[in-house]
Amino acid sequence: MPIKHAVVHGLTINESHVDIHLNDQELALNESVEDLVYRIKSSFYGRSSKQYGQFDETGRAISQAIRNVSDGKTPFVEASHQIMESFASLIKDESLSTQGYWLVVQEALEQGEFFWLCQFKSKDELSVTDSLGIDGNSVIDFSKLGFAAQINLSDMADDSVEKYITVSFGFGDRALQAGLCNYIGFTETVSPTQDTKVFMDVVKAFSDTMPKEKGAAYQKKAAEFCVEQSKAGETVAYQAISDELVNDTQSTAADSLSSFILEKKPDIKEHFIPDQKSLKKFIRFSGKSKEVSISFNNDTLGNAIEFDAEKEHLVIKQLPATLLKQLKALNEAGDF
Repeated sequence: MPIKHAVVHGLTINESHVDIHLNDQELALNESVEDLVYRIKSSFYGRSSKQYGQFDETGRAISQAIRNVSDGKTPFVEASHQIMESFASLIKDESLSTQGYWLVVQEALEQGEFFWLCQFKSKDELSVTDSLGIDGNSVIDFSKLGFAAQINLSDMADDSVEKYITVSFGFGDRALQAGLCNYIGFTETVSPTQDTKVFMDVVKAFSDTMPKEKGAAYQKKAAEFCVEQSKAGETVAYQAISDELVNDTQSTAADSLSSFILEKKPDIKEHFIPDQKSLKKFIRFSGKSKEVSISFNNDTLGNAIEFDAEKEHLVIKQLPATLLKQLKALNEAGDF
């Protein structure tokens, strides 16, 4: 089992109430705990907005506690108490509020050791009992996962590594973001948005050397590859994309994306963290107003869909079957 230690603490703080419930016992490492960790990690990896960096040099309480756990100087549960007590102090001092539970995990994987801090909440649900009655109970609300931080303990011990912390916030966490990042001493050192832009600029330059239709499709497939890597929590290597799309290349400038990069942009990063938001525009065009909502794949532009820039008109040649059926029905009824 990759999970070495896991514990859950309760922390609820608002204007009139302070409740910090620290667990003195680690969770038994069973299937339920494995499922909890898996589902929280899946939600974390699937978030499009994450920040990447490292601890600053101020030696905050949390960074020292995590280092002590990694070095074996402080027992896991004791260190988790120190972290939660410091969290509570910060939230009270800043007059902020929070509600729910915190999962603290240390795990050992093939790619290294990791330390996790994740906030989650519960919700009331109804269930049918064995006697066919109705009973109420409290369950974890996976739709409202909050702040989460992943610290790569293996990379943290290597001074040459530029990033070893990934943080992400859930819906409604805006008021806590600055305070929590400041508390843990988080310093952003990598910009996925900028790295993604640089890479996709090169992909666009390469695709411009192909026939128009093939070039648009190549850009879309490259962006989709990056999105899938992001959802899996993986970085992107341009060589991997080049190899994946080698059969889609019809360029007059180079026989592959990697050879094009080596010639035109040799200083580009070989690996980068993709930004899902930045990639959307390479996959689908979309827009909406109060009256109209439109969304279509990029590679349909110039084929099934045409854009007249001068008149600012969009011409759709191939309507979706369900929409076409509705329009024909209205026309036959004489409603327009």
